[in-house]
Amino acid sequence: MCLQFLVFAKRRAVKRFRARKGHRRRIQPLILCWVIASLSSVESMSASGSYRSSAPRRRSEVEQVEIAKYELGRRLYSGMLRLGDADPVLTSLQEEEIKALARRLPKNEARSAGRLEALSGRLSDAQFKALRYFLQQRFELSE
Repeated sequence: MCLQFLVFAKRRAVKRFRARKGHRRRIQPLILCWVIASLSSVESMSASGSYRSSAPRRRSEVEQVEIAKYELGRRLYSGMLRLGDADPVLTSLQEEEIKALARRLPKNEARSAGRLEALSGRLSDAQFKALRYFLQQRFELSE
């Protein structure tokens, strides 16, 4: 309905301008303004949703290492990785820190505390650091 009215109003305005002498001089600035306005808003109308008009930037090596560490920690926390048998020396070193991390988890994640404690002694040093990094980032735990 509204669109039909706009089309009708445009046709009526064009007929009025053509009826007068010198209508081209009056229409040309309007057309020019319309073209400039439509071209300036083309980027905002080119896609629905969020749209980045610039090319994505490459991640630095530090960001890539952090992403890899986070993903390793996530996979350890969710139980996606198979781990070897527990080492008694590592168990004594990791057990207390894992229990401290488990106590600082939010209440809705308390059920995974047992799963975390089962990991003590089975993680290498890099895996343990990745798990700690994941928990600190995911659950915003302070060091």
